[in-house]
Amino acid sequence: MDNTINLLEMANICKSFPGVRALDNVSFSCKRGEVHALVGENGAGKSTLMKILAGAYRPDSGEITLRGQQVHFHDPQASQQAGVSAIYQEFNLLPFLSVAENITLGHEPLKRLGWVDLAERNRLAEESLSNLDDSIDPSTPVYRLSIAQQQIVEIAKSLWRKAELIVMDEPTAALSDAEVQRLFEVISQLRESGITVIYVSHRMQEIFDIADRVTVLKDGANVGTLNVLETDEQQIIKMMVGRELSQLFPEHGDSQPSRPVLQVEGLCVDGQVQDVSFDIRPGEILGVAGLVGSGRTALARAIFGAEKITGGRILLHDKPFHPADPASSIKSGIGFLSDDRKAEGLVLNLPVRENVALPSLNERQSWGFIKERLERAVANRVVTELQVQTPGIDRPVQYLSGGNQQKVVLGKWLSVNSTPEALSGPDVIILDEPTRGVDVGAKSEIYTIMRRLADQGKAILMLSSELPEILGMSDRVLVMRDGKLVGELSGDQANQEETLTLIAGSAGTLQRNGRAAAAVAPLEDVFRKFRFSSWLAENKSVVTVYAVLFALFLFGIFTSSDFRNPSNLFSVMRQSVALGIVSIGQTIIMLAGGIDLSVSSIITLAALFGAGLIQGRVDLILPVVLLCLGLGALFGVVNGSLWSYLRVEPFIVTLGTFSIGRGIALVYARGPVGYVPPVYQSFAYADIGPVPLAAIVFLVILVLSMIMLNYTSLGRRIYAVGGNPEVARLAGINVSRIRILAFVLSGLSAAFTGLYMASRMGSGDPNIGPGFELDSITAVVLGGTVLGGGRGGLIGTLGGVLLVAVLSNFLNLMNVDNWYQQVIKGLILLIAVAAYRRSEG
Repeated sequence: MDNTINLLEMANICKSFPGVRALDNVSFSCKRGEVHALVGENGAGKSTLMKILAGAYRPDSGEITLRGQQVHFHDPQASQQAGVSAIYQEFNLLPFLSVAENITLGHEPLKRLGWVDLAERNRLAEESLSNLDDSIDPSTPVYRLSIAQQQIVEIAKSLWRKAELIVMDEPTAALSDAEVQRLFEVISQLRESGITVIYVSHRMQEIFDIADRVTVLKDGANVGTLNVLETDEQQIIKMMVGRELSQLFPEHGDSQPSRPVLQVEGLCVDGQVQDVSFDIRPGEILGVAGLVGSGRTALARAIFGAEKITGGRILLHDKPFHPADPASSIKSGIGFLSDDRKAEGLVLNLPVRENVALPSLNERQSWGFIKERLERAVANRVVTELQVQTPGIDRPVQYLSGGNQQKVVLGKWLSVNSTPEALSGPDVIILDEPTRGVDVGAKSEIYTIMRRLADQGKAILMLSSELPEILGMSDRVLVMRDGKLVGELSGDQANQEETLTLIAGSAGTLQRNGRAAAAVAPLEDVFRKFRFSSWLAENKSVVTVYAVLFALFLFGIFTSSDFRNPSNLFSVMRQSVALGIVSIGQTIIMLAGGIDLSVSSIITLAALFGAGLIQGRVDLILPVVLLCLGLGALFGVVNGSLWSYLRVEPFIVTLGTFSIGRGIALVYARGPVGYVPPVYQSFAYADIGPVPLAAIVFLVILVLSMIMLNYTSLGRRIYAVGGNPEVARLAGINVSRIRILAFVLSGLSAAFTGLYMASRMGSGDPNIGPGFELDSITAVVLGGTVLGGGRGGLIGTLGGVLLVAVLSNFLNLMNVDNWYQQVIKGLILLIAVAAYRRSEG
């Protein structure tokens, strides 16, 4: 294959965001079958350029040529169809879907009637994985995989889509050294098969290990492309930052002997840290090395009060210290920089000023009012001293580059005990992965800040998975493995070989672990065959709701003769139909990430219009039924459109349409209206044998809905959009369309419920609908569908519906007032949500 031909050419690409010129006439090209590295400081424009290539952004101007043809990618799906696939640093995987479902997401193989071909889906997933990692079972939920295995799944997803060009954005950020080597082997396989890889990384050594050429961006412009064999690290760094970084790590200061500021003795954190002891002195940077899962982060979080300490003690300034929570630790003079700045370090939509001020709000307030002038002065001092590149302190931090965001996280701790004249900060600063995801220039600046803080007498505990960082910055090095402290090295003893030996353990240990893994593997194969136990473990809520239902049913049978009467049980079945049908729609919309409070108004309107327009005429049944179903669909379109296009939260949207629908209902009728003919009423009261016709209809709708959710591409898309809308969008799924469809299905189910209620009552009534919104939400949540979307299903909803119906029937037989019943149902809903959150946490 001729790898001298340009597969991709991007010419004069420009892109601006509010207040920022992200790309300024950038041209970039790569050849067929090469690994082309793309480097630059945070904010240089790398991610923006790649997102334009992936169809996630549209350029303001410029041209893209692929295989000699000019292309326009209006969305990610268009880019994927053209053979381009992007693997972002934060994986676009849905954790509760299987490997096969993730690989084929948005492009599922279908049978007739739109059903997903499960066997073909698994076969295609296996085929995509076969050349990468044949140990990954396509039926395994993604959350069970290691980070490295998830990376492999992302690559397999690209291969399944027949990608000729794969973008990898910081692919090794969370991988161990062994996993990085495995990834490099996969990349080499891709190159040999003629696939082009654009490799975005901040790690210089990786570029020389894997890339053929490297392009450098700076301040939104292309400053040059080099052959990797004809350049060196210093030249690339100089192009990136505009200066030479002759010494990345600042010289160590001269720390004088002094009493430890922090002493940890026999610290234990249940299942994560065992009997760890160390101390740290003022002016010292103490590095903690170890693999991911070694217990480093749990140790740091325990000292900061974010994890529960189960043994040992801590002394702070020679006094016992009990970190009950982060607030008490901050008050005592400890700061903590998390390894995940976006999830735990920053409130992204708040400005720089408010993020900087968060840990020290009490210092700059009086009677609960913020002293804004003082807050601004301190924030400006932070921005100046840490050289944060921002248009101003009122700029939302989400618009800053990764390196500048990291400086803001560090700056918020330096603002503690600080004045506009001088920054102070806490006595002990814990830094977990202080330079993760930042470029070499920003790293150098952060290292200089750290050394300056140490020289000012601060005690710094630094946790890092980057060995050069540990060795270059630490005065002493602690090494953790399997939750234990396995070694301590002084600055002159710490070298790569000695540290790696402690991190990995002895050869004998590795061999023993290897034999153990080999012995366990066959057992895993055996247990993999027994899917039911795995299903039980993953569906605790479903199992629980049916267990409670069974217990309540038995209690009713043994305590109430009225309850166990067959006519009452069939009555419960009929009563379950209305709640069951509306709960099907509520489940669908909740799986898609929304909630529908308007169902009660739709039920009321459908019942009123159904009975009021039919007026006993058989010939009007069909057109009126279609009209009412259309009304439900219209509500769904309005709800979904407001959510999708105006970005109004579904709770607010449906609260508004609920109020509108309720008002229309009361304008139309203040009391019972119309009537329906006997043939219509037979829908609610006719039986087929001993079974009510309505129950059979409900079961048919339930089964069809389950098939739709579990076996059709629409169902997969609903789960995907609810699980992570951005992942779904980048998989080529039209998120807005799926949200609208989900609301339409919810509106149709509510309208059908209203028509059924008119059949039961023989007329329409404005008081038919109220209460169904709470009952349906209760039933769905009891059945295990997650508030927020992406996880759950109709099997659980059926259990929740039956539980609510049986409970209501039992309370009615006990003559419990309806208002008290609402209180009981509300309490059950809260208990169910709390129990679910507890089991997940």
